[in-house]
Amino acid sequence: MIERKVAGMIAAAGARSAAAGAEDAARLKLPLVRLRVDYTGFSTINAQRFGQKFVGRVANPHDMLLFHKAAARKAKVGTPLAGCHSTFPVMSLAHTSMYELPKVMN
Repeated sequence: MIERKVAGMIAAAGARSAAAGAEDAARLKLPLVRLRVDYTGFSTINAQRFGQKFVGRVANPHDMLLFHKAAARKAKVGTPLAGCHSTFPVMSLAHTSMYELPKVMN
């Protein structure tokens, strides 16, 4: 899947350089390709080994892929958590006895 995306990016760069004209062809060299890959929940691949497939087709075969994980989202106070159907009001527990707390029934 990543390989097809990179190949498509190379083809798009080639089409843009062909549209630029023959007089600019000498100035244009291999395209720089950078693909940001979200690998949350998956394992990564070796970016160096992946880049070997594109030597001679891109200017940066060893640093084409940039792996990142999505930031973990924290639940806000007063909002329902995943799987809960209701929210509890936010209250100060400093002067609250256990008899004043809301009761949770299953």
